[in-house]
Amino acid sequence: MQMLNDLMEAIGLVLGSFAAVAALVAIVWISFGRMHHPEWSAPAILVALVLAIAVRLVRGELLSMAAILLAIAIPFLWMEGRKRNRGSKAPTARGIRHRPLN
Repeated sequence: MQMLNDLMEAIGLVLGSFAAVAALVAIVWISFGRMHHPEWSAPAILVALVLAIAVRLVRGELLSMAAILLAIAIPFLWMEGRKRNRGSKAPTARGIRHRPLN
């Protein structure tokens, strides 16, 4: 019975931390996407993660696992943001790039 409880706790920690990370990434991605700078979402999460570790906010198992998942997600988020932002800009004759109005 104890083994089943440990298994369920581990599954809950993994799924809970994954859900927390997915929600945070989605909120930040949408927020910076509305400002037409989705490539800023990865540095914003990185700064928040470093600050959370610096003030020792990441103490429990759930937050530790979420911090690890965020560290894994940051490079992918940054690459995707750069790719999307690069596709939305069109250079002009003077080298000034204008964003299309949505």
